[in-house]
Amino acid sequence: MRPSNRTSRPLLVIFLDSFIWYAFLGLLVLVSFLDHQFASSKWALLISAFLGLSALHCLSVAFGGRANLAALSSAKVACLLLFATILLLGLQLFLPYSTALHDAFILEPQKAPTLAWFTPSMVWSVVPNQTEWLFLKEIAMLTVFTTTLSLVSTRLRVKQLFVVILCVGLLHALVGSLAKFAGLSLVDLKQLDGHFSAARGWFVNRNHFASFVSLTMVGAMTFFLKDLLRDKPSNVVSMVFSQLLGSRAPLFAVLLISLVAIILSQSRAGFLGLMFVCWIPVFFLVEKGQRTGLWWKFVLPVTVIVIGTLWYFGGELIERLSGDAMSLGERILQWEVTWSAIKNEWLLGYGGNSYETVFQIEREYADLRQVVFDQSHNHYLHIWLEQGLLGLLFWLGLIGMTSIHALQAFKNSSSTLVAASMLAIIVVMTAALLQAGVDFNLQIPNIRYYFFVIIALTYSIPTIKQSTRTKRRFLLI
Repeated sequence: MRPSNRTSRPLLVIFLDSFIWYAFLGLLVLVSFLDHQFASSKWALLISAFLGLSALHCLSVAFGGRANLAALSSAKVACLLLFATILLLGLQLFLPYSTALHDAFILEPQKAPTLAWFTPSMVWSVVPNQTEWLFLKEIAMLTVFTTTLSLVSTRLRVKQLFVVILCVGLLHALVGSLAKFAGLSLVDLKQLDGHFSAARGWFVNRNHFASFVSLTMVGAMTFFLKDLLRDKPSNVVSMVFSQLLGSRAPLFAVLLISLVAIILSQSRAGFLGLMFVCWIPVFFLVEKGQRTGLWWKFVLPVTVIVIGTLWYFGGELIERLSGDAMSLGERILQWEVTWSAIKNEWLLGYGGNSYETVFQIEREYADLRQVVFDQSHNHYLHIWLEQGLLGLLFWLGLIGMTSIHALQAFKNSSSTLVAASMLAIIVVMTAALLQAGVDFNLQIPNIRYYFFVIIALTYSIPTIKQSTRTKRRFLLI
């Protein structure tokens, strides 16, 4: 009889393989507590640890360690798009390229903005020393993406990863909510971005807190949907019984706590984005002939809970959503100024991390607050300004490829785990992308870290050998 792959490997390789996996989970937990810019010493130390872990994983694989090579192959186009983004940023650091900004400030340096990192030169980026940080950040994200693809190789690891994400999200939601009610701030008050009473936990910005909690709902959402798919109560009474006393109750509680935290954060974009996409399962989680059952098991409970939670906890959020408070304020004028700058360098951009410099020059006498604008409050315009249309297309290509792959995996799979995880990932990923249209949540390092871990799962999970005990066939409407 041929020995199994596990027993045929050296004991040291088995130990190293397990160590790398649990160290990866530990770093995933640690990342959630670092609301710092990527250029900070803490992030540099953390990313160095992760790069070292990835190198150790490659060494383990070379000696027979476990790796999900099928996932790496499945995600090769996504990896190429990420690599193209890194290559573009690398070219911005070295290629000679004359822009209107370069010409103006080399000829008349007295007009240059008083920014310490503004170093006009004849290279592509107007701020090459700042572009270098974004270059390193994207290398780190590519490493996070590929390492997650390779490490997630069994159903057990999938479940362990979702449990860790669930626990991290629950911890942040609870701490943020308790701090809100206790009137405490877990960060420096001088750094808070408005709305001092909002739930934010260890995050400086309330919108980023809401975005992070929304992303981490993927764990509880996956287990909840998986349980929902396997359960076929015969009537409403048995459905209610299974909801309240079955295994679904703790997952329901986690999702409810996360929803409360998002409402208490007063983040309009975070709440509306999640509410808009939470109905996605209604359109996809339909087995032929089971639409009525889905209504009782999913649509009605979700509607009642959202309305009830918003009514009880969402007084401040409702006030922000009503009347003039719903206005986007100066964001619209900021986008106009940003678009004006984009039109001058629409194809190649001004260089990574150049937004603050370019915006300060372009704003002139615009009726905006006299503060530093280092983000456009629109992730897509931000990328377009800094990396040009090429960089924007690389990003949209990555998102488009991942979304298509997730939908195809859901449609073609006969596993409840795959179906539930793909839908949960689509929900949280779409919510994050919608919020990015009016915010810069996906530029915050720890949110971006989790985002790439989650999209890597769309390629890893479908390649794993699934259990034959829970196979069912799901159909698109």
